[in-house]
Amino acid sequence: MDMRITPQIITASTIANAQKQSSQLAFLQQEASTGLRILQPSDDPPAALQVLSEQAQNNRLNVYHQNIADAQAKLNSSVSTLNQVSNLLTQAKDLALEGSNEPNSPAAYQAMAAQVDSILKGVIQLANTQQNGQYLYGGTASQTQPFTTNAQGQVVYNGSAQPMSEPIGQGQQVQTLYAGSQVFQSPDIFQVLASLRDALANVNNLSPSEQIAAIQQTLSELDDANTRVLAVVGQQSASLQNLQSIDQQIQQVQLQTTQQIGNLQNADLSQVVIGLQEQQDLLQATLYSAAQVLNASLLNFLR
Repeated sequence: MDMRITPQIITASTIANAQKQSSQLAFLQQEASTGLRILQPSDDPPAALQVLSEQAQNNRLNVYHQNIADAQAKLNSSVSTLNQVSNLLTQAKDLALEGSNEPNSPAAYQAMAAQVDSILKGVIQLANTQQNGQYLYGGTASQTQPFTTNAQGQVVYNGSAQPMSEPIGQGQQVQTLYAGSQVFQSPDIFQVLASLRDALANVNNLSPSEQIAAIQQTLSELDDANTRVLAVVGQQSASLQNLQSIDQQIQQVQLQTTQQIGNLQNADLSQVVIGLQEQQDLLQATLYSAAQVLNASLLNFLR
């Protein structure tokens, strides 16, 4: 049976082709205006899935980057604080040396004892240093003031024995808030300073030789305390170097990931321009051809 190509068929075919080409033209125009070739997952499901995966990785890396910045702030503050503690311990040792070299007058000893007492109070204040509302030396009890003085004048630790750590990578953590008992009471800095103060003030009414011996006894204890403080400074400085290296790696991976997302998601504008011109030409050609065919059909009908 012969199939006649009627004007209705031509019109329907023309409309279908024109709609298809107009849709593709609209998509290309949207690519040109947004600069993106994936505007919804259905545009390219495999690429859209990969973009989501890359974005999820970037989000995880952002969390690690923020944690590293927070850890660096805490550790830098702690290094600065402990260096101040070390300087105070050095000052205390100088006073101990001055008081143990030869007998001094009671007034001179009392003046030195007052200086050591001031040093002790300074160390207690430094041991209670906060960074963004968290105590640096309270361990996991970061909201509790680590060191207080009881009724007997003894310095008591109220923090946690467990240090606080932060995740900085897959399976990687860094210690940020140290347990103050391990930093300041192993050996007990406060007790050493209190002993030196009391020896200089001669609260036990010792003989001159006994007083000097008591002062001299604190020298090695001060050295041990300072060594411990500087050891923690060394640990934290090493952690800071490691954090810097890890953060650089994270930023490099983020850059590569962002570039990959761009390669998947961004439109090639030069190709978009070519595609726009091609679709416009096709649409015009479709409409022109249909008009010619329909005009010819109409003439045949009139004859």
